[in-house]
Amino acid sequence: MKDVMLAIIAGGAGTRMGGPKHRLQIRGRAILVDLLERMAWEGPTMLVVGNQGERVEGAERVDAVVADAVAGEGPLRGVLTAVDLATTEMVVAVPIDMVRLGGEQVRWVAQHGMELGAACLMLRRTEGGLVRIEPFPGFYMRPIAGMMRARLGAGRRSLMGLTEENGVRVVDAPGEWGSDVWMNVNTLRDATAMDAGVVRLLSET
Repeated sequence: MKDVMLAIIAGGAGTRMGGPKHRLQIRGRAILVDLLERMAWEGPTMLVVGNQGERVEGAERVDAVVADAVAGEGPLRGVLTAVDLATTEMVVAVPIDMVRLGGEQVRWVAQHGMELGAACLMLRRTEGGLVRIEPFPGFYMRPIAGMMRARLGAGRRSLMGLTEENGVRVVDAPGEWGSDVWMNVNTLRDATAMDAGVVRLLSET
């Protein structure tokens, strides 16, 4: 994992949350700090924010903080930013708001992406009889950046849409991973329902 950069995507406006998700405090600490401790990543780390100069509690714990060149283009732009600015050829991307995702799952994705030689690796799972493609956690090699730029230039902002491209692999997620691994915190109510502890938005100052 020392040759894989962990990119934490935190560029969303958090409209339903009432503010950017990187301002969320969960389990008594800033959400970024909580994520980094869950990951215990051995390689380099990067935080991707939506706008230059955003203050993020815990940002001093990552190796680099970078901002999207164009705001408001969603996760695909965030991952492209990470791939473009990474100090490694390989990136594994996670969103800041998957508060049950652990280092075990992220390492699994990175390892399988490397073993398969995939330009990008996403996971597939079945829930309630429906097959779902999960873009996060996702594995990316530097050459995928050209495909991402082309899609954004054509107004195709779906990160999952990358599965249409050559070299992108979709594999089954391990069945033993619980469904809570995939949960995103989109509102303060979501976090409370997940028994995540005392939840609040940190002040911007």
